[in-house]
Amino acid sequence: MKHLITLFFLGSLLISDTYLEGEILYFQKGCHGCHGATAQGLHQFPKLANQKEKDLIRKFNAYRADKIKTPQASIMTGYAKALTQVEMNTIIYYLVNYKDTSNDERYDDSYDNWGDGGS
Repeated sequence: MKHLITLFFLGSLLISDTYLEGEILYFQKGCHGCHGATAQGLHQFPKLANQKEKDLIRKFNAYRADKIKTPQASIMTGYAKALTQVEMNTIIYYLVNYKDTSNDERYDDSYDNWGDGGS
């Protein structure tokens, strides 16, 4: 049982590391420039966050193979070709499992309203 718990713990560390590495790569490789800091898409560029893994892999591979011929594809093809397979998989892992944490620390929901309710 002790080995199973240790294996689970190490596996969860590896998964969280992959997510963090994917996030770092997403920004290092410039993905946020077109798809936004939260991967929700900007202007004519599509949302990538929480998409299906098979769809993202298919699209990435099509860009890398230069099979998509649109104005946006001419931009994306260069980015996709510059990624290694490991980098691509890591970014896709991040996008598939994306969690928006931008508002996590903005609001204190533990606030207790007491007193006269005034100023």
